[in-house]
Parts: sequence; C-alpha cells; structure tokens
Amino acid sequence: MDTKESKQSERKQIITYASHASFHSLAMQPGSFINLFLTDYLLLPVPDVAAMLFVAKIIDFLASLVVGPVIEKSNMPGGKYVPWLKMARPLYYFSYIITFLPFNMPLAARYGAVIIGHLFVKVPNAFILTARHGALMHVGGGDMDKRNKMVIASGRVSAVCSVFTSATTTPFLLLVGHLVGMKYQYLVMSAVYGCFFFGVTNTLIYLHAPFEQERAQQNDMKKASLGAMLESMASNPQLIAFILANTFSLIASEGPLQITMYYYIYIRNDPNLLLYASAQTVSMVAHLATVAIGPQIGLKLGRLKALLLSELLCAFTGVAMVLFGASSIYTFMGIKTATSFFSSINSGFLSSYIIDCAEYGYYKTGVDNRDLVQSLTNIPVKISMFIGGTVALLGLGMIGYFPGMEANAFFTSNFMLIYGGMPVLGFGLSFLINLLFYKIDDEQAEFYARANRQKESEMA
Repeated sequence: MDTKESKQSERKQIITYASHASFHSLAMQPGSFINLFLTDYLLLPVPDVAAMLFVAKIIDFLASLVVGPVIEKSNMPGGKYVPWLKMARPLYYFSYIITFLPFNMPLAARYGAVIIGHLFVKVPNAFILTARHGALMHVGGGDMDKRNKMVIASGRVSAVCSVFTSATTTPFLLLVGHLVGMKYQYLVMSAVYGCFFFGVTNTLIYLHAPFEQERAQQNDMKKASLGAMLESMASNPQLIAFILANTFSLIASEGPLQITMYYYIYIRNDPNLLLYASAQTVSMVAHLATVAIGPQIGLKLGRLKALLLSELLCAFTGVAMVLFGASSIYTFMGIKTATSFFSSINSGFLSSYIIDCAEYGYYKTGVDNRDLVQSLTNIPVKISMFIGGTVALLGLGMIGYFPGMEANAFFTSNFMLIYGGMPVLGFGLSFLINLLFYKIDDEQAEFYARANRQKESEMA
C-alpha cells in the first residue's frame, strides 16, 4: 500500500472510530430519563426505584466480570469480536423498550422489566466497551500518534453529537407526547433512539474485520478464564492503581448525572425541562469548544500530568458547586462548563490509559492477556453506576424528595451538597491514588507498545 492509500485508510479508520462515539451517545439517550420515568411518571417510591436499579446493576457487574474470558474462550467462525457485536444488536434495541413499558403492573413485574431492560443494554455494552478498546489497540498498533488522533477525534465528534442531542432530545420527547400521548412518549422515544445501536455495532465491526482471526490458533496460547483475568490484574500494579482511581472518578461523574434533571425540575422550577434543554445545549456548545482545546493541553502536558491536573481541578469545581451551584442557573452552568473543560484535558485518553496498562503487563510478564486486561475497564464503569446512581437516589430520599414537591432551603442546600460533594470525594481520591501509584508516562507507554510489537513480529 503506497503512502497516499495508507493515509486515506488511516483517515477512514479515524473517522469510523470517531463516528462510533456519536452513535453510542445517541443510542444511550433514553437512559437519561429512566429515573424520572420511574419516580415522576410511574410515581414509584424512591427506595423502590433505588432498590430495583441496585439489583440490576449488581447482576450487571457480576456478568461483566466474565466478558473478557468469554471473548477469549469463544471460538466462533466470525472471529473474536464480530459475532458478539452482531448478537448485541437485538438486545440493545429492545433494552429501553422493555424498561419504558408504560402499563400498570405489579411491583414485582416492574422489578423484572427494569432489571431485564437494564441487563439487555448494559451487558452487551460491556462487550462493546471491550471491543472498542480492542479496536483502538489493533488499529492504532504501536503508533501513539495514531492512537491519540483516534481518541481525540472520538471526543470531538462525541461533543458535536452532544450539542445535537441536548438541543433535540427533550423537545423530541415533548413532541412525541403531543402526538401519541404522554403515556407512550418514553416508549416511542426509546424505539427511535434504539436504531442508533446498529451504528454502534457496525462501526466496530468495520474496524475489527481486517484483524479478526480464527480462535483455534490462539486457544493454546492463552489462559482464558476469570482466574487468568484476576491473575493479570494482581501481577500488574499499574492496572490496579488505574482501575481503583478510575472507579472513584467515574463515581464522581455518574452520581450527579443521575439527578441533574431533578435540579432543573425542583431547584429551578422547570417541570417540562425546557430550561434543561436550553441550558444543556448551551453547555454542550461550550463543551464543544473545550474539547477543541483541552486534549491539546493534555498532549503538551503529557497524559500522566494531564490526568492529575484534570482530577484536581474537577475536585475544586465540586467544591464550587456545593457552595454556589444553587444561586443561579448561570452560576450552575458556569461551574459545569469549567468542569467540562478541566475534564476534557484527559478524558479523551481514558481508552489509552487502559491499553497502556495492558501493554505494560504484557511487557513485564511476557503473557499476552491484553484483551482480558481491557475487559477489566468494565469494573469501574459498573461499580460507578450502581454506587453513584444508588447513593444519589437514596440521598434524594433522605433529604425529603417526593414527586411534585416544592424545594425549600433545606432541600436545596442538601441537594447541592450531594450534587457537588460526590465529585469532591471521587475526584479527590482518584487524584491521590494516581499521584502516589500510577507511573506510566507517554515515553514509557510508547516503549512498551513498540517492544511488544517487536516481540510479536519475532514470534510470527
């Protein structure tokens, strides 16, 4: 392949990897409304909602632990990732439809619908996340510059998509309610947005297709089991540090995200979420500017320094949210924009960090468990969902929330304490762990990746 064709191929791969993020963002939009649907539409008590989601997330977490071993042990003709991506499509599509069934049913049946719906989207998503990291590693190879281009492009395209979804999702939901009735608006919305799941899987299938190999040749080379995965983790101190730190930082992000709509409805008195739609659009436009600048700052600092600086600054904005977030919508948006900017300094490189840990483990031990290691990124994602979401919902119940209430000073101050306090604790702990224990800088990451590619070429 000549230089021109090589550049065209690289450009197409980068665009495809970036477009995957936009499809994923669109497909996951209905998930933002689950808590609101269960509490303010179905009028289920907050403890029941928290309990059913907690059970679903615990099962999801346990299932996600075996994703890596399952991928490694499977010996399907279509390859390592592609068959699982194809099987994920129908589960993905029907996941939110099951969750948003608007019919009256016994509480036990509602538990079942929410749990099944949650598992149908989250368990396949664990396979998707592992396949996404695998695509970055295989397509990027040992070329750090190409990997950085892929993750930065992904972040920027995702930001553009976020502007679109912020401006259109809530108005679309209200339009659907006007056309088919409020009873069916969430159901129809989930059916429409579910179509984007096909883009989620198709983009990864395109990226993986050239690299897929018959699994029979690899079965004798690797131990593919939960024990092997845990062994890979135990022998890799950098991986342990990163996973622990990443868990706390994701809790810091996930918790407030679960109750943002309650801020607009009750603190800002915006029951139809029109202010929410406008404010989110403005925030996402600002975020679009931050992702154009933030990753470049991260590259100049180096990804390790970018990680530390980003988390420290996000902890400070959490303090600002506790103290000033309720004063006005403009202050609230300003703090969120600052957090978005500080987060963008390193957030685009999260896939790269876990791959760096995987390459480090392969280099140090000589055992290629990189795909198993990449599947471990499901651990912080799943833990953050059930801890962050559960703590935030239970916190609402503890400070006196009920559907249709009017927020008083006690509720407002305690709401902001939950909303801003979770980032303070989460990002603060993550910063300390990374500062003390995570040591892979850009130069080391490139060395491990190139050394491993050299080892593979010698073994071929």
